[in-house]
Formats: sequence, C-alpha cells, structure tokens
Amino acid sequence: MPAFVGMSLEPPLDGGGKLTGGLGFSVVKLILDFNRDINLNTVINQPIEIVGTTGDADGKSIPYLIGELLDNEVDKKTIEFKIGPLDTSANGEYSIRLLENAVSGPGDNPTTIPAGEIATFIQEITDPLPAIKLTDNFGNELDSILDATDFGSYSFLNKLAHGFRLKAGAVSTS
Repeated sequence: MPAFVGMSLEPPLDGGGKLTGGLGFSVVKLILDFNRDINLNTVINQPIEIVGTTGDADGKSIPYLIGELLDNEVDKKTIEFKIGPLDTSANGEYSIRLLENAVSGPGDNPTTIPAGEIATFIQEITDPLPAIKLTDNFGNELDSILDATDFGSYSFLNKLAHGFRLKAGAVSTS
C-alpha cells in the first residue's frame, strides 16, 4: 500500500481538479495525508516541491511554509502547508513532489516514504480585484491621471488649479 494517501487544498479544487477564482497573491492551505506515522524532524526540511509543468507555470515553483503536523487520533499522519503567494501570471498544471529522503517514520530505524509525484492540480486564478480603468468626462480611456492633459485650452493640472476635477463616475471597472 502506498504511504501517501490523499491531498486537499483549501479553498478546494473544483470538479476538474482546478484551483480557480480571485486568488492572486493569496496563500492557500495544502494538506497531505499519509497512512503511517511521520517523524516531525524529517518534515521541517522542505520535504516537497510544487513545480509547474504546463502553460505559463512551466518550470516555475510555488513557495510554501510548513504549517503544522496534525494529530489524527493517536497517530501523526497529516502535514499542513501554506502555499503561495499564488502568481496570476503562472497559471497551468502543477506537480506536487515528495523529495528523496524527505519524510520518514518515527523510531530508531525509520522507513523513508518513497519520493515522487504525489498529486497534481491546475491553477487558473485571477487577481482578487478587477482592473480599474480611468476615463475622462468624454469616455476616453486614460493610461494615468497625467494623460488627461488636453481639455480644450487648459491642461489637466491647470483645470485642477481652477477647481475642475474628474467626476466619481469617471472611474469604471472592467
């Protein structure tokens, strides 16, 4: 029977094995379950790698911190990680791999859990907030406030000095 028995993410993957939504720059929880006891001393040395295998994620890694070793009744068989911050420019498939000699059981002669890929997921995330577009009073899109330089014979900054302002309705989201 394999030593690794399950993986979950919080927030959970959708039915297609995808991590989706406005999670850009977020940190998510990764939980790995094993069918044997884990030696905490082996877990603290970065036991996994999370590497992109397709799309914009190809060759990129997601950083992580070890959260805690969780008690399952009497045995310690679950490791919690905090992965991220997630990068919206690195969407694609990721492989979670247990590294060689990275996790072993307790005791004087611990059994090392075999290295290799233990799970995959697809990241399809977006920024948590929509992009904000600035427009002038005529509906023209601006790259920045300073692009609003021609309102007839006065510059934008002169208009500000004379009490003219962009209206609240001039900011829209996409």
